[in-house]
Amino acid sequence: MNQIVLVQPYSLDSNCWSKLQKRCTDDHLSAEEVVNLYQGFEGELIDILPFPEDPSEQSKAIENLKSSNPSNHKNVILLFDETHPVSDEIKSDTRFVGYEVGICDQDNGFYSSIFNEILFGKIHSLISYKSKLNRHLLFEKNDIAEEYLKLHQTLADQGEDVESYYQMSIYAVHKLK
Repeated sequence: MNQIVLVQPYSLDSNCWSKLQKRCTDDHLSAEEVVNLYQGFEGELIDILPFPEDPSEQSKAIENLKSSNPSNHKNVILLFDETHPVSDEIKSDTRFVGYEVGICDQDNGFYSSIFNEILFGKIHSLISYKSKLNRHLLFEKNDIAEEYLKLHQTLADQGEDVESYYQMSIYAVHKLK
């Protein structure tokens, strides 16, 4: 399902900030720099809204998002999946920033495997995927995200300490232009 996610990046005042500083896996960037570069859906959730399936309603939804929060589009994330294609018109109003792997569901939870298990993780085979992330700290190509997801599932099946409370998905992440 396509979704609109409103998320605030973690602030320095957040309860989890000291943990993030200790667990940052990047040798060249501070935890604060990683959080600022990361364009996925981990952070302080404001809301998750369904994205309309009707193309005319999609255009209205984009316009409403632009007009309701014009100064802070960084907090608006559009998640598109392959089973619910988005029109070229919508794609022209957004920019693709990469593929996210995780759970983003109002009922089942909100969790980014990239953020928690690559950028701030502890399992080397997952952290090694950091070199495959783009400048937005997301996967540039879907096939790399699929490869990562398969490895993650293999580790879960082997009893490794990976997040596995719900089935993870791959999301194409777009931001408003």
